[in-house]
Amino acid sequence: MTHAPASIFHPELEDLTENERAWLGFLRLITQDTDPAPTLARVQALHCVFSTPRSSDEDDSLDGP
Repeated sequence: MTHAPASIFHPELEDLTENERAWLGFLRLITQDTDPAPTLARVQALHCVFSTPRSSDEDDSLDGP
C-alpha cells in the first residue's frame, strides 16, 4: 500500500490557495462548524459527488471561466 505524504493531511495554512481556503469555508458551512472527522463513509460520499458525470444541460455558470 502506498502512503501519502503527511503534508497532504497537514498542509501549512499559508500554502493554501484561494480555492482551497474557499473549500474549507464551504465545508465549515455545510457541517455547521461541527468539525466532523473525515470517516471513510464521508470521504466516499464526497468522492461520489465529484465523480458523478454531469449532464450536458447542466448550468456551468457557477464553475467560473
